[in-house]
Amino acid sequence: MIKNVCAGIALFVASSLPTHAAESDWVEVSATDVNAFSIQVGSVEVGKNKGGAKIFSVTGRVLNKQTKSITVETWYVTASDCELERGSLVTLTIAGEYKFENDFVSGDGSVGGSIADIICGAGLALAKKQDAKGI
Repeated sequence: MIKNVCAGIALFVASSLPTHAAESDWVEVSATDVNAFSIQVGSVEVGKNKGGAKIFSVTGRVLNKQTKSITVETWYVTASDCELERGSLVTLTIAGEYKFENDFVSGDGSVGGSIADIICGAGLALAKKQDAKGI
């Protein structure tokens, strides 16, 4: 979990840096033989889902290495699942419609677990920064 939290914080910090090339706007966070999974730099958000739960979300990209096709999605994890270090990584269309979800346990080595760990690290860092600005 520590490695992935650090990667999530690095993604959060990178979101404030200027980028010049389109490819540098995406950070690859996991891969299989067929697909590469990336998160768009600067897309980390703290929000709520339709059920009212606090969530951390990002814009995700799946690149099929064989066909070179790209799918862009929204991925999120609830803040409570981040705190528990286990739960569900939810995938939505870019328009916000539910597609599917994957169970994860922090550090489990799966694609979903790796993505969720990074979302949680970046989301917790952003939430902490936002909370510090309150009065």
